Order: sequence, then C-alpha cells, then structure tokens
Amino acid sequence: MVKYKQRNKNKNKETVWLLMLDFIQPFSDQLLMICSLVFTISLVPQVLFNYKNKICEITYKTSVSTAIFMAIITLVYISNGFWLSTLTGTTTMILWSIMAIQKHKYRK
Repeated sequence: MVKYKQRNKNKNKETVWLLMLDFIQPFSDQLLMICSLVFTISLVPQVLFNYKNKICEITYKTSVSTAIFMAIITLVYISNGFWLSTLTGTTTMILWSIMAIQKHKYRK
C-alpha cells in the first residue's frame, strides 16, 4: 500500500513538471534570447573598459573557448529555428571574439 501511494506522489510530480515544460516550450526562443541578451549586455562594459584602458584581464583561453562554444550553441539555435536566440547568441560570440582579439592586441 505504501509503495502504491509513493508511486502516485511521484506521478503527480512528473505531471507538474510536464505541464510546466509544456507551458515553457512555445516560448523557448524568447526565453533563450532573454538569457543570451543578459550575457551580451554584461559583456559590453568589459569590452569598452578593455578598449579604453588598452588592457584585457580575461585570459585568452577563456575568451577563445567561450567564443567557440557560443558558436556551437548558435548553430544549435539555427538548427532549431530559434532566430531571436541566434541573433543574440551571435552577438555574444562576437563580443567574446573581440575580447580574445583585445587580449592578443593589448598583451604586454
């Protein structure tokens, strides 16, 4: 009897998660775009600071690897037809690439 009640509780939890995912699914592109936009907005001050002070404190490996993986994530966005996310993901990838170039250019 206890096992049956426990299974029903787990089934209800699964149903709640599935309902939540069903609610989120139509808005996937917009949600991913908002998350990527936050990353983009947070990178702009760093790129401008690097340009103004002619220094780049972020390591080369970090900026290059992040740019590469953002390119891969952007390709996944394209393959799923997430065009808004593709736009912001591409912008984020470009900003990380700029920081890699800044690191190379401003190294001492």
